[in-house]
Amino acid sequence: MFVERENFELLRGELAHFDRTAASGNRARCYFCPNCSNRIYHENPDNNAVLRVKPGTLDNTGIIQPEMHVWTSSAQSWVSLPEDIPCHETQPSMAELLGNN
Repeated sequence: MFVERENFELLRGELAHFDRTAASGNRARCYFCPNCSNRIYHENPDNNAVLRVKPGTLDNTGIIQPEMHVWTSSAQSWVSLPEDIPCHETQPSMAELLGNN
């Protein structure tokens, strides 16, 4: 879930992080809870204006309305995806993610 950094607020605790290189070659900084290791969000350290928040970490997941599904190639065989939402087997381009295609 994309969130502009200026609209993101961590309500409590402090996060740890590690850096990795994505399959695309882009760098990613992954922030996680140091107690349980759940990832909270990722950012591109070269362009951190937009965060990729893990929506399952929200207090109220009922507000989430999916606009697309990504990495469907790794979905479990029992997962049923809605047919009216775009699906991408791997990581779509940033333009596709932001609807600028």
